[in-house]
Amino acid sequence: MRRKVLIAVFTPVLALAVGLIVLWNWPAGFEWTIRRLGGLAFGLSTSSVPVGDASWPVMERAADGSAPDLPPFVLLHGFGTSKEAMTLVAAMRPEQRVIAPDLPGFGDHPLPEGVTPDAAWYVQQVDLLRAAMGIDRMDLGGTSMGGALATAYAIAYPERVQRLVLLAPAGVNPPVRNDFMKLADSGYNPLDIQTRDDLVRIMDLVFKRPPPVPEPLLAAMVERAQQLRPSTLRIVAALRPFLEGGLDGQLGGVLAPTLVLYGAEDRVTDPSMAKVFGDGIRQSTVVLVPDAGHVPFSDAPEAVRGAMQQFLDAPRTAANRLGL
Repeated sequence: MRRKVLIAVFTPVLALAVGLIVLWNWPAGFEWTIRRLGGLAFGLSTSSVPVGDASWPVMERAADGSAPDLPPFVLLHGFGTSKEAMTLVAAMRPEQRVIAPDLPGFGDHPLPEGVTPDAAWYVQQVDLLRAAMGIDRMDLGGTSMGGALATAYAIAYPERVQRLVLLAPAGVNPPVRNDFMKLADSGYNPLDIQTRDDLVRIMDLVFKRPPPVPEPLLAAMVERAQQLRPSTLRIVAALRPFLEGGLDGQLGGVLAPTLVLYGAEDRVTDPSMAKVFGDGIRQSTVVLVPDAGHVPFSDAPEAVRGAMQQFLDAPRTAANRLGL
C-alpha cells in the first residue's frame, strides 16, 4: 500500500520534471507553452476566426458583467510582436470583452501571397475581422504600429469606433528625431532580428526595464523572427512610409474621444509625438508616463491601467457611443 502511495505521489512529479526538461531543450515548445500559460493566467483563450478564405488567430476574454453597456475592446499589437504582447493590456479591462488578433504577417497569422501589406490593406483586414466577429461598434486600441493602424481605422470607419486608445503610436513626423529614427533614416532597420544579440538589443531599446526571458524562449523568439523575416521585410517596405508620417494632416478625421499615452523615456516613438497627436485629434487626452519606455504598460502597468480606466470608464454621450 505504501509503495502504491509513493508511486501515486511521485509519478506526476517525475512527469512534470521530465516535461520541463523537454520543454527547456525544445525552444518552440517552450515558447508555445509560455504563450498559452500567460493568456490562461488572465482568463484569455485562443481561437481561430474564419474571415473570408483566411483564419485569424485571436486571443479573447469575455467581460465580467460589471459594465454590460461597454462595447468590446479590440487591441492591435505592434511591429514584430503578436496578440500575446497585448496580454497585460487585456488584463487591465476585466469589465470589457477583449479581443486581440494576430495581424497578418505576425504571430501565427501568415501573410498572404500577392498582397501589398500597406496601411490601407491592414485597415480593410481589421474591418473584415470586425464584421466576421459580429461587432457593430467597439473601443479600439493599439500600440506602436498597432496604434498607427488603429488611428487610420478610426479615420476610415468613424462610425465603428466609440473610443480610441493609442499607446506609443507611430505614424507622424516627430518634432524630435531620436537616435532610433536617425538610424532608420540611414536605411537601416533597427528592429531587424537575425541573432540572439539583435533580440536582446531590441528588448533593451523598447523596455525601460526589460523583463527576464529564459534562454529557451529567447531562442524560440529568434527562430520565429527568422522564419517570418521574408514576410516581415515585405511589410516593412509597404508600411514604412505610413509609419514615418502617413497620419500627418489626417488626424482631424479622428472623431472618437482618444487617449494618447507615451512613456516619457520612449526611445522608439519619441514622446514629442504626443503633442502632434494631441493637437491633431479634437477630443484627445494626452498622458506622458514617467519612468517608462516604448512599452509603458509593461514598464509602468499601474499608471497605464489608471489612465485607461479613467478614460474608458468616463460617461459616454450618445454621440460617443455612435463614434461621432
